[in-house]
Amino acid sequence: MLSVKPPQSPFEPPSLPFHFLSSPLRFLVQKVHQFFLFFQDSAVPAPDPSTSIRLVCISDTHTKKATIPNGDVLIHAGDLANQGSAAEIQEQIDWLASLPHQYKFLVAGNHDSFFDPRSRRVSDKNSSIDYKGIHYLQHTSFALAFHRFGRTRRLNFYGAPQIPECGGDDFAFQYPRQQDAWKCGGSDPKSMSLDMCTLGTVGKGFLGMKHREHVKESAAEKKPDFSRTSSTFQPGLIS
Repeated sequence: MLSVKPPQSPFEPPSLPFHFLSSPLRFLVQKVHQFFLFFQDSAVPAPDPSTSIRLVCISDTHTKKATIPNGDVLIHAGDLANQGSAAEIQEQIDWLASLPHQYKFLVAGNHDSFFDPRSRRVSDKNSSIDYKGIHYLQHTSFALAFHRFGRTRRLNFYGAPQIPECGGDDFAFQYPRQQDAWKCGGSDPKSMSLDMCTLGTVGKGFLGMKHREHVKESAAEKKPDFSRTSSTFQPGLIS
């Protein structure tokens, strides 16, 4: 935490001293921004649960199963598996399908090798996945309509799995760093009307990590909610 050396991995957030020494101005601006966000959030009234839409976002389950909060929509944002085999992924999908959430979305992560033909195992060449009603998003979007007390809310969900190069050939959906991630995927959410964007990795600058070089530009234009969690759940309400 107190090291002044750069992180050993692009997945590691930098230490506070390194973050400050590498860019003092950015460090100070981020801390001031976080300070004002803290008071802004506390001033916003909590949404009414009776009319709100509850989203539950999880990721990085890596073949494990956990107790998941109930909600209207469940989103798994990458890394169902460890080895990425069809059998591992199917077992996790079976578990997700058993949960009570009305709608479920799945986006692949770099460990979900089966979904990417480039990283798929030879032994899985003729395998297939039974999604059991779960919506798999791979550079695609899906719209849902929610009816609450005579009012209809429509939310458009978009998912993209690609990740900057960070591993071997068994890692799925890698693309060359500094290349536009959206062009690699063949679709650009900047041209879509979105409410929720789910990614296979975090955006550049999140916790100081240098991922998703082109995510921030799209977010600045479209302003959707971005979800990507790490080995935990994140429930939230949309009023």
